[in-house]
Amino acid sequence: MQRAWVRGAARDLLAHRGQGRVTVGARQPPLVHELAFAVDEALGNPPRLLEPVALPEGGPEALNSLMVELFAGRVDTLIITAWNPAWTSAVDSGFTRYLERAPFRLYHGLHEDETAALCPTFVPATHPFESWRDGRAPDGTASVLQPLIAPLFPGAVPEVELLAVFAGLESQSPYELLQSLWRERSGAPPDFEARWETWLSDGVIPGTRAPPARAVLDEAAVVQDALDVAGLNPLRIVQDAPDLRAEARASHLTEAPQGLELSLVLDSRLYDGRFAGNAWLQELPDPVTKLTWDNAALLSPATARAQGLEKGDVARIEVLGQAVEVPVLVLPGQPDDTVTLALGHGRERVGPVGQGVGVNAYALRFRDLPWGGGTPTLTRTGRHHALALTQEHWSMEGRQLALQLTGAAFRAKPQTLQPLQEDGERIYPPASAPLVSERHQWAMAIDLHRCTGCSACMVACQAENNVPVVGRDGVLKSREMHWLRIDRYFLGDPDAPGFITQPVACVHCEAAPCEYVCPVNATVHSDEGLNQMVYNRCIGTRYCSNNCPYKVRRFNYLEYQQREPLTRLRQNPDVTVRSRGVMEKCTYCVQRIERARAVARSAHRDVREGEVRTACQQACPTEAITFGDLRAPESRVRREHEDPRHYKLLNTLGTRPRTVHLVRLKNPAPKGGA
Repeated sequence: MQRAWVRGAARDLLAHRGQGRVTVGARQPPLVHELAFAVDEALGNPPRLLEPVALPEGGPEALNSLMVELFAGRVDTLIITAWNPAWTSAVDSGFTRYLERAPFRLYHGLHEDETAALCPTFVPATHPFESWRDGRAPDGTASVLQPLIAPLFPGAVPEVELLAVFAGLESQSPYELLQSLWRERSGAPPDFEARWETWLSDGVIPGTRAPPARAVLDEAAVVQDALDVAGLNPLRIVQDAPDLRAEARASHLTEAPQGLELSLVLDSRLYDGRFAGNAWLQELPDPVTKLTWDNAALLSPATARAQGLEKGDVARIEVLGQAVEVPVLVLPGQPDDTVTLALGHGRERVGPVGQGVGVNAYALRFRDLPWGGGTPTLTRTGRHHALALTQEHWSMEGRQLALQLTGAAFRAKPQTLQPLQEDGERIYPPASAPLVSERHQWAMAIDLHRCTGCSACMVACQAENNVPVVGRDGVLKSREMHWLRIDRYFLGDPDAPGFITQPVACVHCEAAPCEYVCPVNATVHSDEGLNQMVYNRCIGTRYCSNNCPYKVRRFNYLEYQQREPLTRLRQNPDVTVRSRGVMEKCTYCVQRIERARAVARSAHRDVREGEVRTACQQACPTEAITFGDLRAPESRVRREHEDPRHYKLLNTLGTRPRTVHLVRLKNPAPKGGA
């Protein structure tokens, strides 16, 4: 299957010389990047302008050098400011063993984590929002970072202040040290103070971006690297170079890897584990697996059948004498004979939220195999572990939910979507005639063509609206409280499926089924088109949830909100903190609407286009979510409501949703490539 795809992709690239691009992942070895660049050059694709990436000094090589010095006893004072190297270092690096050879060990960090446990001296660090510092963007542009608040904890100190003590500069504050550094770097101009104030105001320092470099192909070096990796004798190049290239190609085509292969990946939510103490991220469903509060060994359906494993079965994965036991999750689209395991879970010292959640995949990470690649053995243990998934089903079962069409099919038959656009028969009468009203008529549009499923909107909604977490047990009972969810569906062949995501929140139906069954009038319709929840009327019958076809209403079963002073700081004071026993749902961020209305009223004007942005809209990196006033002739949301690609979710029910989705257009290659 993979070879067929490669042949098809090769034919496509050859048929479109100079119009394509071959890219590879950042985890791939240098040779793969070299070969991709060589293919681009051979096809005459546009030249690459490489922006030098600003990376901190050090890395694995620096850690190896430190290990040598620790082993030799040449380190008497060790100051650690990097995040938790005892946790992230390779299992065979020896870091935790050799660290004790330094008589004085100081760890500077935000939390007392696994590295702090190995260091007699721990100094709490200030958060980046609490201290002066500088940084560089990936393209080299420098920025001066200002503190937003004073440190919450009196004993916390910035990194530069700690290091200044050892450098004999303790008499200067972090602000003075930073200003002196940039005065020196800028050549100490007479107008430095004015420049400094401008830099602080603009946020970036002009003229610091690194110029892009034109990469030049060294074909001989690429061939040499390929031969070295293939294990061929470089001395034969002079004798028979063309045959050697053919031999190398043949060896890569015929020597397929035997057995399973392990792939270690950074977790999409916890990254390398540094965010394991964040309950919002622990309960955020993985964009692909929809797994919360855990990590799992991902297997393809074919590999799971061959290994006799099913979802939730606990398997033992062993690589080079190191082993972990982890539950299995069967995932369509996962490559066959590959076991994928996310790093960052299984923390031992992280606080009550992330303590012991998941399995520590760092136990399988080696210096020579930082991202897996070894040949693991997979053994069934006979135990079972319940996985807290927010979406169990894979398919839309023939329903018109998350729609995807080819560009050609949509252009040929644009009327395909008409049944999902027109107002048809409805179960309930509409609450009002909204566009006749003189008030604003708020609405939303979500473009599936732009949505990547990254879930930034979900976290933004949770932070904005004080949405609580329910914990692993709550998710197992389907009691998660997210006001906005992202549905994920696989399309086509389960072994090589397509993939589509669809954000779904309360769609604010104009003929809302929830409004007609509430016995206490807690869910009502506003004259601006919002389906509103009156919390102090709700008595928790849950009739509205039963009558909602979109299943976007959440019942607050327990007292999830914490009342400690520190945790209350994360709550938005503009939004009510709900107690148990009430129904919750998306409000179109009505608090932001009211804030914009108050600002406009004080200026004796109306609310302007774009002045109200919902939290999910503001956080979306691809601008897939649009919100605004349908009555405004030039509003973007009105244009998208009139776009030929728009459709109303479950339109056959006649609910007349105020949130519409725009169909995704794709141009997949025919089967077998073209």
